[in-house]
Amino acid sequence: MNHQATFPEAYLYFIEQATKAPSGHNTQPWLFRCGNGWIEIHPNLKKALPVVDGTHRELFISLGCAAENLILAASSKGYNTTVTIHENGVIVILLNEEKGAEENLILARQIDKRQCNKGVYTGQMVAMKEVQQMMDTVKEPDLSIQSWEKGTAEYQLLSRYIELGNEIQMRDKAFKKELTSWMRFNKKEVCHHRDGLSYATFGAPNLPAVLSRFITSLVLNASAQNRADRRKLKSSSHLVLLSSTSETPQAWINTGRALERFLLCCTQKGVATAFLNQPCEVTELASELAAKLLTKKAYPLLLVRIGYASPMPYAPRKKVSDVILTP
Repeated sequence: MNHQATFPEAYLYFIEQATKAPSGHNTQPWLFRCGNGWIEIHPNLKKALPVVDGTHRELFISLGCAAENLILAASSKGYNTTVTIHENGVIVILLNEEKGAEENLILARQIDKRQCNKGVYTGQMVAMKEVQQMMDTVKEPDLSIQSWEKGTAEYQLLSRYIELGNEIQMRDKAFKKELTSWMRFNKKEVCHHRDGLSYATFGAPNLPAVLSRFITSLVLNASAQNRADRRKLKSSSHLVLLSSTSETPQAWINTGRALERFLLCCTQKGVATAFLNQPCEVTELASELAAKLLTKKAYPLLLVRIGYASPMPYAPRKKVSDVILTP
């Protein structure tokens, strides 16, 4: 397709960078519509996760991450942007050729490097000055960000809630069915789908799908998950919690924009990140967590562990042509 008739070729690059945003189970729940001077990001509810994300909160946060990547990529190519978020979660980004901020150029360079590193980290601590600088990128008025160092009482409390979340989720047959439906068990499945949870990002070998599914069935339980998460938590430096006083698609999208800046700043500093959202995804645990750790009427949205680690394989992404809506 010749896109130049309707919008500049550079827009395809902006969309490509947008699709490198994180999303739950790597569902990539976005679609794009373009015209000369604008790009829209639409939620793709066919990629929704009704069990683990029944309100679509994490879906809209992912859209915000994608929007931030697009904005940073546009800025790196000499475009200024104006963003409007509609009540239904559609994001409209107007583009004008104008030099972007230097800070945006620095973060834009990190988009290709950022990854959700699910491996075991080195155990080396991140200096509190560095942690604070990364958290300072979060400036949304309704959004709060807090961190706790390994060894603190709060870190231990969050670790316990992660285990409780695993116990609740792994008892839920619907949760496990949804999770396994997004697993890509070998290279062939990864290349076919170009989304989902790649075997390689977990450090698993490339085995026949039948064998991989059997092995997964043996370890997909609370006991195994908790053992794995204890190792990961022991090797991490801090846990970072994002919470918000607003629960609307617009607020979730703005959360995603702030989250992506935080993740890219971590990447810039060589700090690995991964999500441990179980306590935020289980309603009763999230309410308890809010009462124990949050000082105002806020709801915990995302829990991120940070530390130092060797890079892992990157999660696959759909082709740009697969996510563009035709006029």
